[in-house]
Amino acid sequence: MDILLSGVTLFVERDTLWMKTFIGEAEALLPVNETRFRTVSEPSATMAFISDQSSTLVLTGSRGYYERGPYWFAVLHLVLFVGAVAAAVSTLVYALYWVPLCLIQRIFKKGKLPPYLRIRILPLASVVSLLVGVVAFEWESTLDLLTSGFRTTGRMIFYLSTLVFAGLALVSAVYSVISITKPVGAATRGFAILVSFALLGLTVYLGLSGVIGFRAWSY
Repeated sequence: MDILLSGVTLFVERDTLWMKTFIGEAEALLPVNETRFRTVSEPSATMAFISDQSSTLVLTGSRGYYERGPYWFAVLHLVLFVGAVAAAVSTLVYALYWVPLCLIQRIFKKGKLPPYLRIRILPLASVVSLLVGVVAFEWESTLDLLTSGFRTTGRMIFYLSTLVFAGLALVSAVYSVISITKPVGAATRGFAILVSFALLGLTVYLGLSGVIGFRAWSY
């Protein structure tokens, strides 16, 4: 999320160059020379416009590295990510309803279990697997900083959980499509398809970001 919110917008107002983050206030960039800038509170230049290896102009410095791109793309990127995370969370909320209901029906044998239950179980299992990995990684990282670079239990759990998450997300998407031919309610099927493909999209994003299969002990 920090990466998604780290983008900035540059604009000129009253002959001054301004920089604004997604959720922050605009700051004036004062020129030190033709390519280097500082803010009002900084004594020296901290940002500079340079050309990268492909001769593309970029902004870099102590605040980060920024390449030029359309504003709408950055907003769309953020909206899709938040939407995918919201879809993942919705599986946990929905489980608070159907899991106890199915257990009661199973224990007391009253009523039939919902048909094609796997389209509910697979997305939930995918989200839970990733959640377990994140919790294990974060919990362990607060205990001992001296374990940095070692193959610890928490790091192994996180590594395996990302692979399980990706695999279950893919299988979930496949079964959600197959459910079109099954006697499943339209609302349940629609929710399963929406959530499964949101998880699949999140898997692709996390994979491209290096999170899926991340081996923390190698760094």
